Amino acid sequence: TITSSITRSSRLLPFFLFLGCISQINAVDHCPGCYGNMPGCQWTVDGACASMGNTVAVNATILAGLALAATKKISLKGLLLGKYLKVFTGAAIRALEGLAANADTGKAFDFDVTTPNAVVISAIRTRRIEAEDAVGRVAELMDTHAASADNISKLKLLLTLIKTSKKVESFDGSGEHPVGRITFIFGTITNWVKSEGIISRVSMAVGEGGTRSMFSTVIVRFDEWAHVAESLNLFVMYAYVFGLGAPTTITGFIQSAFYDTMRYHSYPFQVAFEVVINLMVKVEELAGSLQLATVCDVVHLNSVYAEAITSAIFFFPKLEAVLRKGSAGVVKCEYNGKFTKGAERVCPAYNLNIAHNPSLLKQDGTCMCDHICNKWVSNKGPGGKCGGAHRRVDCDNPFKVEEEQK
Repeated sequence: TITSSITRSSRLLPFFLFLGCISQINAVDHCPGCYGNMPGCQWTVDGACASMGNTVAVNATILAGLALAATKKISLKGLLLGKYLKVFTGAAIRALEGLAANADTGKAFDFDVTTPNAVVISAIRTRRIEAEDAVGRVAELMDTHAASADNISKLKLLLTLIKTSKKVESFDGSGEHPVGRITFIFGTITNWVKSEGIISRVSMAVGEGGTRSMFSTVIVRFDEWAHVAESLNLFVMYAYVFGLGAPTTITGFIQSAFYDTMRYHSYPFQVAFEVVINLMVKVEELAGSLQLATVCDVVHLNSVYAEAITSAIFFFPKLEAVLRKGSAGVVKCEYNGKFTKGAERVCPAYNLNIAHNPSLLKQDGTCMCDHICNKWVSNKGPGGKCGGAHRRVDCDNPFKVEEEQK
């Protein structure tokens, strides 16, 4: 199943590359932004279209924390068709604005008696401070402000809120993610893909300084390739309209983080999905130092892969037979000289006469692929391959060609 999923994934590579390039297309007879499909598009009248106007720039400014949500609001009006607007409800967008208004996820959080209690609880929910550390800080403040009855009353209330909050499931680390702007967006998308309705919890708390958001999200892990592809596709869409980056930037990130993990390292899509999540978190934790456009070129990817493998095994225990870990990293069984006759995938290691990548092997060391020649031939129709009992490098088929037949 894992092997066939990787094979299917390679067929969608041109599709995602197309998404990255389409934003560069220009034409004079139709709107290059929405192709005339968005409500209120005036491209043919005066060249104006919301999908190419200032709305995305305003959204980007808000998410970057450069504009207060009190004066400017995130808007999806005119950017998406109606059926896509339901993915992010008004509550989810308000929560995203609140997250952007707060300090970056990767920065240390501290508070004093002037900090609204709702902000402290929100910081605990987003893992910017542990509940135990918050209790210790409250104790320090109570000692410092012992003479002020109002401050002591406020701090006692905060202590009660923290103690109550620790009993809530979302605080126990049982799957909720320490959320930043990117992971909140991606988590909301994966939940919609799973259930076609928002299930990320978004609660609003009113405190001093106005209404603030307390929010958390769960990034859903999928065992079906189609759900993963849909989530990544929608992430390109929403990352653009929320101002996280141009389609070329986001598709470049997906190509490097997701597809290259499968193509060059032969990991299953579940591991590649964890790599995507891991890198999103790193961008959020090192706010300002990393961006989606550059994270794959900056971080130590071997460490990212090791963490992704651990996560994939946690969510998909059956993968452990393929991704068994040892002291030296990823250790899997040795090739035993056997192969799977009639398998859908043809073995690349056999055809190139190189050592088998461990991800190609079953638990007993048998290759999961068929050992036949995969050289292109001209006498078997579109996509025809030799299929002979020899390696591609040794193919002597008289109909062999260098390119796939269309």
